[in-house]
Amino acid sequence: MIRRATEADWEKVRNLRLRALADTPQAFARSVDEEGAYPDDVWRERLGPDSATFIEETDDALTAMVTVFVERSDRTAEVFGMFVDPSVRRRGTGRALLATAEEWAVGEGARLLALEVNENLEPAVTLYTCSGYSPTGSRRVFRHDGAVAAEMTKPVSR
Repeated sequence: MIRRATEADWEKVRNLRLRALADTPQAFARSVDEEGAYPDDVWRERLGPDSATFIEETDDALTAMVTVFVERSDRTAEVFGMFVDPSVRRRGTGRALLATAEEWAVGEGARLLALEVNENLEPAVTLYTCSGYSPTGSRRVFRHDGAVAAEMTKPVSR
């Protein structure tokens, strides 16, 4: 079941995020050591009202997540922190999470969804492409090892 995480979920969300950073470190700008050192209040704040984190919960365990934040000034929704546990990959979870995040963002007034993806992570690039995202041509080094993130966007409307 996919639902919006609440502040009460902070420990489960933290644990899933740390699993994500350990499982696929090349997908994220920060390391498991960096984020593992964050105090508890940082994890609680991440689930505040300014963004929405959507999680998939199976048998009281979190298996997937994505976060979206709407920049009100330009109506762009930034999608980030996407992770699907290997045990549930290739079952439509990623697409369902993106669709849920998109629906929330549109309800918040977004007209464009934007994300960055490590251009060498073919499964992630394929997921985003199949979900309607297109590369903008904008790229940047986002990790200390020189990994490059490509920006992808998707126009949305009500």
